Amino acid sequence: MTLRILDPYYPGQSAIHLADARVKLLVALAWILAINLTPATLWPLYALYLLAWLGALLAAGVPPWEVAKRSALAAPFVLFAALGAPLTAGGRVLWSRAILGWQATITDLGLWRFATVLGRAWLSVLVAVGLGATTAFTDLVRAMRALGLPAVLASVVLMMYRYLFVLADEAQRLLRAREARSASLPDRRGGRSLAWRAQVSGHMIATLFLRTYERSERIYRAMLSRGYRGEERHLAAHPKPHGPAQGRGSAAPAPLALNDEEPMATNMPIVELEDLAYTYPDGHRALRGITLAVAAGEKVALVGANGAGKSTLLLHLNGLLHGDGQVRIGGLPVSEENARLVRARVGLVFQDPDDQLFSPTVLDDVAFGPLHMGLEDEAVLARSAWALSQVQMDGFDARMPHRLSLGERKRVSVATVLSMEPQILALDEPSAGLDPAARHNLIQVLRALPQTMLIASHDLDFVRALCTRAVVLREGRLAADVPIEDLTEDLLANG
Repeated sequence: MTLRILDPYYPGQSAIHLADARVKLLVALAWILAINLTPATLWPLYALYLLAWLGALLAAGVPPWEVAKRSALAAPFVLFAALGAPLTAGGRVLWSRAILGWQATITDLGLWRFATVLGRAWLSVLVAVGLGATTAFTDLVRAMRALGLPAVLASVVLMMYRYLFVLADEAQRLLRAREARSASLPDRRGGRSLAWRAQVSGHMIATLFLRTYERSERIYRAMLSRGYRGEERHLAAHPKPHGPAQGRGSAAPAPLALNDEEPMATNMPIVELEDLAYTYPDGHRALRGITLAVAAGEKVALVGANGAGKSTLLLHLNGLLHGDGQVRIGGLPVSEENARLVRARVGLVFQDPDDQLFSPTVLDDVAFGPLHMGLEDEAVLARSAWALSQVQMDGFDARMPHRLSLGERKRVSVATVLSMEPQILALDEPSAGLDPAARHNLIQVLRALPQTMLIASHDLDFVRALCTRAVVLREGRLAADVPIEDLTEDLLANG
């Protein structure tokens, strides 16, 4: 979902759009400073500032009326800033009245000061929103960082901005659900009391807060799964996009070899689970003695009802959960000590792409893993470009994730782990929520990849199109392990 209030940027290829964000930021700050330092008596200069603003937007191909309309969001703050001006200046008295024992007086000089403060504040807002209309927010924050903003603060601002859209989307779904059930009967007053409505709104806010908290845990897991250890790592510079990302066709780099750090032992399964059991803190037993071996290159479906243990099993492969029993990846035991090596070998793709895509742009997300593997920028950019080409998302590197469709976000999620060159892909419900066209595209992408795959899914047709083997889980136990041709609804229901 795109909220134009939060995202006022108008993409374009004008000279103003392509100018260095640092220069634009400094010019805008100087412009705002000049507006606020110009004496009130030089009112023609204010008209000149407004004409310059209008000309800049027209030159950039941005509709000035749209920018002005979005600037209206600041109207209450502008009015509040100017409200005290007419009451604090001398001059000829135009109006005076005692209010609660206080003599309120408006003078001609006070009104002039009010108009001056209002004009300055409004022009400043127009310049600021105009800057946002011609410069992506991510570029502005990076420009601030280049001009001295601490890197940690820049990262926090960018992540908060990214998840404002996710939070707004969840809030909108809650409001739609409430509206869908806000019915009334003839001759009955709908909506009940004001207190009841306030209670319902409070419950919705609490629900939104809990969802946000749960999502923050999932985001942190996604960061850990791609090598995050608490330190901040960023690309020194972002390549300029070559144009709007409307299609494919950019030349893909030569395919990179799969990650060969700490080579795996030969003649052994690439994934081994031995008597794996896991109980969540609330007492729920998610896995009960799972023993499983997967050969290199196999594509295995993990199927079963909700709560069967599929997602819990995948989290063990990447070392995000540690249960009883043994988990080995290419002979390497999965443990806290080996977590970084394991996560370089196993790429975990979460069900919700908004958990996987936590960075402000596609490139930042795809580059996150290689950066935290300690690679240099040149290698990171090469891997990122290759990974995006593998999922048919060439040219989308500068796009913001909230501007992508669900199918595109799913494919970028796969690219975020491909850039780490893992030997194994663990995918949790990759086809969930996709329309038939996006589902077909994802099948084609995954079918062309050489990695070993474990795919947790309820979509039997999806896994039949990709996998050669099916593992059925039931209440945390391995109920069946069969060739994909033998996977049936009856087997899934009854084992």
